[in-house]
Amino acid sequence: MEVQKTEIPLNYTTIKITSSRVDKSLLAIPKSLIDWFPKDSGKIYLMSGDGVLKKHTFTAYSSSSRECRIGGLRAFFTEHQIHAGDELVLQKFDDNTFRLIPEKIFNRQYLTCIVTL
Repeated sequence: MEVQKTEIPLNYTTIKITSSRVDKSLLAIPKSLIDWFPKDSGKIYLMSGDGVLKKHTFTAYSSSSRECRIGGLRAFFTEHQIHAGDELVLQKFDDNTFRLIPEKIFNRQYLTCIVTL
């Protein structure tokens, strides 16, 4: 058996998590990605690696924080042992639905291909 990297054309980006955001159980969205998200604060859906959708609080850039944020991620951070410096893969499915998955899992599940000889 041989494992090979593939160049699967998936639409995604990665976000590096900081310790202050882990402590606050939220994901700060870089300003360069604000066009991916709703213009107004509210609820969005995050799909886990196993395909389950969960509703999360979303704070739009136009809020007083001047930062896009996805809140309520404590269980996700704990389950995946997310620490400062880890990268999370973000995929957009529609205006209110996204997939969030640790990069190490994404690489293992989506960017490698097992070829049997």
